[in-house]
Formats: sequence, structure tokens, C-alpha cells
Amino acid sequence: MADGIRRHGRAGGDRRAERVRAGRDQVKGIREQVAAAEPSADPSWDGRLSQWERALADVQRANADLPEVVDGVGNARTLVASQRQKVQAARVESERAGKLATLGAAASSPASLVAVIDAYAAAHPGTPEARELERAKAGRAAWEAMVAWGSIKPAPGAALAGRP
Repeated sequence: MADGIRRHGRAGGDRRAERVRAGRDQVKGIREQVAAAEPSADPSWDGRLSQWERALADVQRANADLPEVVDGVGNARTLVASQRQKVQAARVESERAGKLATLGAAASSPASLVAVIDAYAAAHPGTPEARELERAKAGRAAWEAMVAWGSIKPAPGAALAGRP
């Protein structure tokens, strides 16, 4: 009888060890996918991140009684959260670059360009672009002189062209 109890105990331990190994392998596979990924601003990342989070939740549910697996799931979730932060940072950077690309398109005068620059600098303080744009505002007098020169009728170039 004692021999049967020992064999049954070993079999239970073997089953537990097998479940721990299988759970760890599942977590390892998900971690490898997450670690190999290179996040971008692409909207498809929301789905990928959610898919990994659901897979980790499934592994945790199936192995809730195995702390070894649950700890691995927690570590993998930290990695997924890190990737989510990278996606958010890429989206912010993409938005900022888009704003920068169209910065002066709507400006119709030096004063409106300065207003656009001020708005950009206020929305993105501390960025290298904002610092450069702040320095560029010092050229406002030159911009206004160029606009004034361009508004002279007839164009000075035509009048000066006939002189020796």
C-alpha cells in the first residue's frame, strides 16, 4: 500500500513538472515573439499587443496553480507593456513629424508664421525642432522685409534691368 502511495505521489509530481515545463515553454514562445518585434506607429500594433496579452492571460488561467509559470507570465506582461510604450512613443513622434512637415503651409504672413511656430513650440516643448524654431523667429524682421520687397509694383527687378 505505501509503495502504491509513493508511486502515485511521483506520478503527480511528474504531471506537475510536465505542466510547469509546458507553461514555461508557452510563455517563452510569446516572450520571444514580443522581444523580436520592432514597434512602429502602425495601427496594427494595437491588435498584436492585445493578441499577446490574451495569450498570456490564457496561459495564466490554465496554470494559475503553478507559481513558476505565473511569474513568467508577469515578466512577459512587463515586456508587452514596454513594447506598448514604444508604440505610443512612435505615434507621438510620427504626429510631431507630421506637424513639422506642414508647419509653414498655412502661414500667409511673417506674423502668422511666428504664431504657428509658437503653437508648435508650446505643443512640443524641449524638442530640438522647437528650440531651432525659436531661434528662427529672430529672423522675423528679415521675413517682413522680403514680403515688403515682393509687394512693390512694378517689380524692382524689371525697372533695374534696363539700367546700365
